[in-house]
This record gives sequence, C-alpha cells and structure tokens, in this order.
Amino acid sequence: MKKLILIAIVLLMSGCVFGMNPSMDDEQEVSRLVDEGILHMREGDLDRAKANFELAGDLTVSAAAVDGLGCIAFLQEDYALAEELFWQAYETDSTYNNSLGNLALLFEKQGRKAEAEKLFAQAMREDPKNFRMRNNYAAYLGDNKGPKERAFSELYKAQALFNHPMIYDNINILKEN
Repeated sequence: MKKLILIAIVLLMSGCVFGMNPSMDDEQEVSRLVDEGILHMREGDLDRAKANFELAGDLTVSAAAVDGLGCIAFLQEDYALAEELFWQAYETDSTYNNSLGNLALLFEKQGRKAEAEKLFAQAMREDPKNFRMRNNYAAYLGDNKGPKERAFSELYKAQALFNHPMIYDNINILKEN
C-alpha cells in the first residue's frame, strides 16, 4: 500500500496526471489573447499576433490559437506550415470549423479549387450559422466566376445571420462586377 501511495505522490509531483480543466478566467484570457492577436494580424503586426496566439496556446489547448498561427503562416506564404496548423486546429476541436474555411482559402490560393469547394461545403454543413464562412464562400465564388446568383444567395444568408459591414461591402462589389 505504501508503494502505491509513493507512486501516486511521484506522479502528482512530476505532473504526469490529468490537469484540471482550464478555469473560466483562463478561457476568458485565451479568448482575449486570440481576439487581440486577430487585431494585430489585421494591422499587419504579425510578430505581436504570433506572440498572442502562442501565449493563448500556452494557457490552454485552443483551436482558435492554432488557427491564428496558421493564418500567420498563410500570410507569410509558408503554405505547408499553414496547412499543417489549420488541420491541427480542426483536429483539436472539430466544432471549430473556421480552420476549414481558412484551409479552403489556402487551397484556392494554391489552385486546388476542387478541394477548396469541398471544404467550404463541409464547413457550412457543420456550422450553417457561420456568417464568416458564408461570406468567404461567396467571395470565393465571385473570385472564381461562380454563378452570381449562388454568390448573392450566400451573401444574403450571411447577412441574415449577422449584418456585418464586410458582407455589405461584398454585396456591393458583386453588384458592380
């Protein structure tokens, strides 16, 4: 019995046991770090964005943080790393399908349009309320000379979910073309 207790103490001291679930404070901090990382990325400050995503990942397992690192790799044109990170984000949390949309954009950039189309379809099947995905899919259709009616349909669906200025801009761009 003493041997079993000693083994348990050694395991506890070495950290070889399941940790506690992240606290609500940790989850909120991770969310804040990811949001700030996205803002830094949009401003073009990829080093600060990367630091935010890495720190978020240090606090807890975060598909959004891994996806953010994939976006940075994509912007830096390290497409192999971006693809790896997007898949890793999806494998970390299969309900976080923004990584599928980002992967679809990567495949489009690489000319892998059939694969991009499949990923967009899968992502929208898995989360039909994802207005960003619908917006990105409509932009994909517009960029690739897809049927305008289909692109408008996706934009209007996205707008019905969330009336975001980006969607309104894309509707106007599609009307002008």
